[in-house]
Amino acid sequence: MREAVASAETVLLPGGLTVRVPAVPALALLKLLTWWERRTVTTRDAVDLATMISWYSTGSYLDLLYEEELDLLARHDYDPALAGAWRLGSQLPGLLDETGKHALLPIVEDDDVLGRLANDAGGARAPELMRAMGAGIRHAIGS
Repeated sequence: MREAVASAETVLLPGGLTVRVPAVPALALLKLLTWWERRTVTTRDAVDLATMISWYSTGSYLDLLYEEELDLLARHDYDPALAGAWRLGSQLPGLLDETGKHALLPIVEDDDVLGRLANDAGGARAPELMRAMGAGIRHAIGS
């Protein structure tokens, strides 16, 4: 939670009201860790995480992939969904200290756990998207 608050962005709402909201990578990190803790009782966190992953291949995130991340797109056969999932994953460890980074490894280094996450997330592409996100996390950690 501390990391989510630290990375919060200010958003202007209608009527001039400003609020601070966590950045998407911080929300995704919270959802991934919450899923890990509650995976035996609910799939909600995995479904929410899948939604956040989908954001990373649409709108301004899609523009960014084509404007600044062509090498990443090429590595994923120009599939923006996979490149976006990898990119989001690669941003999660940067929010954590070393202890936090290593807390992610049991989730993303185990194919069975990633399979369970994908199953809980639902959707035809969930397995490959979760693997891509996991690969981005592992790359950023250096494992």
